[in-house]
Amino acid sequence: MMSSRGGFTLLETLVALAIVAVGLTAGIRAASVSVESAWRIRAGTYALWTAQNILAERRALDGAENSSGYDTSGEVSMGGIKLYWRETVADDGSGTLEVFDKPEGGLMLTSLRGAAQ
Repeated sequence: MMSSRGGFTLLETLVALAIVAVGLTAGIRAASVSVESAWRIRAGTYALWTAQNILAERRALDGAENSSGYDTSGEVSMGGIKLYWRETVADDGSGTLEVFDKPEGGLMLTSLRGAAQ
């Protein structure tokens, strides 16, 4: 006579492990997307602060230096992130200030445009 023992068959165990693996994979992917989003928000905030700081410096100089018709760029480190900025001002005083995550061809994190006052 066969005795019936409680337990799981090999097939049931393999199905359960497959379900757990799929669940863990989805959880890891969600965490990865969350970390990337947090980095973008952090970098975007620092980029905006950088752009505002550069504009504040320009206002503090009262436009005495390079008042119109110029291109300039630089780099700054804020919050452990190195940012690269480029400022272009036309002869009429209108300009653009862009902040990137890489020196050439990187992701533009923020862009401010304006006209002379």
